[in-house]
Parts: sequence; C-alpha cells; structure tokens
Amino acid sequence: MREIEEVVLPVSLRDTERRLQEYQALLSNDSVGILVVCDGDVMQCNPSAARLFGWESADLLGRSAAVFFGSDDEFQSFASRIGDALAADGSPAIEWRTVRRDGSRFWTRLLVKGITPGGPAGETVWMVEDISARKEMEAALSKARDDLEQRVRAAHDELAWSNERLVAELYERSEVEERARRIALYDDLTELPNRRLLESRLDEAVRNHQLGGDRLAVLVIDIDEFTKLNDALGHRVGDALLRMTADRLVETVRTSDLVARTGADEFAIVLGRLRHVEDAEHVALKLAELLSAPFEIDAEQVNVSVSIGAALFPADGAGPEMLLRNADAALSFAKSRGRGNVQLFEPRMNSEMVRRLQVEAGLRRALDNDEFEVHYQPRIDLNSRKLIGAEALLRWCDPTLGLQEPSSFISVAEDTGLILPIGEVVLRQACAAAMQWTAAGLGELIVSVNLSPREFRGRSLLPMVSQALVDSTLDAERLQVEITETSLMHDGDKAEQVLSGLHAMGVKIALDNFGTGYSSLSNLRRFPVDVIKIDGQFVRAGPSDPADCKIVAALTSLARGLGLHVVAEGVETHEQLSFVRDCGCNEAQGFLLGRPLTSAGFIEFAKSLRK
Repeated sequence: MREIEEVVLPVSLRDTERRLQEYQALLSNDSVGILVVCDGDVMQCNPSAARLFGWESADLLGRSAAVFFGSDDEFQSFASRIGDALAADGSPAIEWRTVRRDGSRFWTRLLVKGITPGGPAGETVWMVEDISARKEMEAALSKARDDLEQRVRAAHDELAWSNERLVAELYERSEVEERARRIALYDDLTELPNRRLLESRLDEAVRNHQLGGDRLAVLVIDIDEFTKLNDALGHRVGDALLRMTADRLVETVRTSDLVARTGADEFAIVLGRLRHVEDAEHVALKLAELLSAPFEIDAEQVNVSVSIGAALFPADGAGPEMLLRNADAALSFAKSRGRGNVQLFEPRMNSEMVRRLQVEAGLRRALDNDEFEVHYQPRIDLNSRKLIGAEALLRWCDPTLGLQEPSSFISVAEDTGLILPIGEVVLRQACAAAMQWTAAGLGELIVSVNLSPREFRGRSLLPMVSQALVDSTLDAERLQVEITETSLMHDGDKAEQVLSGLHAMGVKIALDNFGTGYSSLSNLRRFPVDVIKIDGQFVRAGPSDPADCKIVAALTSLARGLGLHVVAEGVETHEQLSFVRDCGCNEAQGFLLGRPLTSAGFIEFAKSLRK
C-alpha cells in the first residue's frame, strides 16, 4: 500500500494518453483495490476493487460511489471528510465500514488522492484495502487484554494468585493470540491461507528454488460468472460452492503445494519442484476438468467452469510480485477467450494489455469528442433491383490512426461495457439518417442496426430503442435490429421477452450470420424473427462448392417456408449474385452492389440509381 501511495498522479484530466502509464500502474496492481472516482461516480476500477466489493468491474463503471456506503447521507459524510482534507492539500486515509454488493459490511482503509483541483467535485483515486482481519484481530486482542486485566484486578483484590490459575491465563491468552493470527493469515470461509500468507510463502518458495535451481508455478483460478450464480442461487449456496471448490483443490494437488483463496471467487496455487514446463499446464488442465464436474449442494447439481492463468519461475518472473502479476495477466487473457480456458503466461500478453488499455482510453475519448460515425451499406431487392435500405456499420474516426473498423476495437468495447453507449450512438445516428433519406426524396427506406450480445442482454435496450424512434420520428417498421443466433442461446426466455417487446413496437428482427451458429427450426419458430441473413462465407463458396450450394439452397427454402425474408450478405461477384438469386434470396448486399458510405454519400448513391 505504501508503494502505491508514492505514485504521483498527473494534474490534467484531459490528457488521457499522458496519464495512461500511471493509470496502468495503479489499475494493474492487484494487491490493493483501485477506484478512479469523478464527481462521485466510478470511472475506473481494477479487478481487486471489484472483487473486494462483490461486483463485476464492468457493472461498477458509471455508478455512484454511494453503493459502497450504507446510505446517501453516509456517503455525503465520507465525501465531506475527504473534501476537507483534499482542500488542505492532504491525502486522507480513512477507515470505514463499507458495504459489499450483497449488503454485508466490512472494514476498509481508503486512501484518497486528488488528480485534479476541485476537492470532491474533481477526479480522485481511491486506494482500498480490506482491513477486516486487522480489525478482528484488534478486537480479539482488546477483549483478551480487558479480560486479563479484569481477572488480574479481581485476583489482586482477593490476594489469591495460584500457579494453576496463572497457567490457565497464559494458556487462554495463547489461544486468543492464535485466533488473531489465523484471522490475519487465513480465509475464514474455506480455512485456506489468504493472499497475505500466499505472498509470504511464495517469497520463501522463490528463495528456496533460486538456491536449488528448480522450477515452480503460480496458478490463478477464477470461477466463471460466480457473481451471477451467487445472485441466482443465493449466498448460502455460493459459500458452499467455494468451500467444496477449496476441498477439491486441496485433494488434487500434492501436500507440499500451497492452495490459497485470494479473492471472492479466486484461488491461487503454488506448485513447487516442477521438472518440466509442461507439468504446470498438465496440472492446470486436470484442475479445470475436476472442477467442471457437478457439485451436489442441497440435493441439487451445480455446474461451473473455471478459467486458469499460470506463470512459471524463473521464466515469467524472478519474484513473487512479478509471478502473481503475470499469472493474473494470463488469467485475463484466458477469460477474454470465453469460459473454461487455461492459459500459460506469454510476454506478448503484457503488450496486449497495454494495447487494450490504450484502445479503452481512446474509446472513452471518442465518446466525449463525437469521433464515431455510421456508414451505410446498400441493400438491393433481387427481383426489382431497387434500393430498399441499408445496414448501419460503425466506424471510429481516430484523429491519429484515421478511420478504424470495428474489428480493431469492438472486443474492448464489449469487455469494458463501452459498447452500450457506443451502441446508442449508432442507433440514434441510424434513425436520424433514415429520416434524412426521406427528406432527400428517397422514400421510405429501411435501416438495420446490429446489436451486440451485451446490448441485447442489457436492461435498457427496449427504452433506448423506443426513445430513439421518438426523437427521430422514424416509423418503427423502417427499423430492423440484427442479432446473432448465439445471442439468442444465452437465455432463451429473456431473449424471447426482449424480441417480443421490439416486435410490439413494430421493429423488425433480423437473424444475422444465419447458418454459422445454432440454426434450428425450433429457434426460428420460437422467436419472432422476420428476416434471416445468410453469412457471406456460404455466398462466396456457393457457386463453386456443391456442399455450400446445397446449404444456401436449404437455408433459403427453410426460411421462405416459414414466411421469412432472406438477405444474402457478402456478394462480391456477378457469379455470386446470380447464385443467390437462383437460390431464392429476396435481397443482397456486398461490395458488388455498394460499399459502406456516409449518410451523404449514400444519398448520392441512391440518387444515381434512379438516373
């Protein structure tokens, strides 16, 4: 904590690039929770802070820091204290009983540093440390001291000291001290070593292995989507799952290895005396397999998956801090690839993390500076050969790198939650553009907008679409939303509810990349889908590949048999155009028919078709 307090934070809030290194140093430090708070709202947080308060990092962004306190009045009292200290050029360190997401209280030490002038109204960095163990130890020692003092006074008054009583007092005191030691060094729920003891034992193991020349590995294990499971099944089941997970880990590794609980849903293992690098990966894969087996809790089966990151000594770090940091980097990389992955650390992961931080900072700046714009790819009716609308495609006009396509930044936007405000920008621009086309005399053209999985699962989707239609005055029947089949499979009941809500407004539903995911007749019948879009990979291969030709023909026949409209994507040659027309597709889009254009360029393109 003291090393972090020495970081000199930059003064300028506007210069995102200049403070990136400082932010990275703070946010990547997992030994303490880091929050960046601006005007009372959480703007950044590292995984340690999210775990500390029982949140997912993305869910905290943009929320009021009042969620960490029992009430708004309590938060205002805290803000007043740090405001006074900051105004006096201080860096207040306050001990406070803060609140986890589940409502439980715990003691924290919060060191607050100002980044910009302005006291509590400016931007501050909160460094949060869980001191619950210390408080419990202090309380236990205080109680023991009080008890002992009372007994000493009573004994003094009675003048009846005895050797037996003295021995009993000393024994009782040693029990209290042992209890305090366990509180400080062990996790109360699982009885495993905590992070503090892990770091101490890892430091000792590194020194021993340096002398012996042996390898050791650090594995960091995270239960995938544990917070959602905890919310759905309750904290009692969640606690039971954590205890059973700890038991499986201890039973699987050697007695000489160390298993620790380092976070709410995170464990770490130190594997010593490894002969080969492959041994660490073998153990990690074995653990992932064992933990994927069902847990029986209250006569019910609970299934989970885990993500595991690993770093090896000495290749991936010469000391405990570097090993833990690189194991965390490997874990982050594993989780970015989905659930249930195992990843050994590679040096490129650090540069990838820096790149993602840079992209994230750029996306936040882009939202503030209106750097996003929407281009529109024409959609052509294959029977009349008339223009009937366009698909809205996001572009980022980066002032340094130029025009960026979504492939370079969309995964970062999705992971950080920035896809939600970016998606709203796209929706609003697309609705407004469709009305501009009408004003330009192009008629009632449709516009289709892609929804990411995170947008589709978000609670604000329906009101956001409704408001965009109201603000633009666009007829709902002229708006199509495109979703992938994978999005529908995440939560079928919720998906059906959302799609029904959109349909009730009059919005059309298009199933994008049809044929590449979980296509089934039951899904097409269950969900209120109006349009399917056949993926470009089938269109490109269809004319020359008999198998793909049959796939496109079958998909088209299936969709049209259900009364659905069929759009062929990625048409780039006349041969492909003839192929999709012969297969019975209603519409097509692709470079042959028109490249993505700005709204103004699209208007000129549409007018040229009429000449």
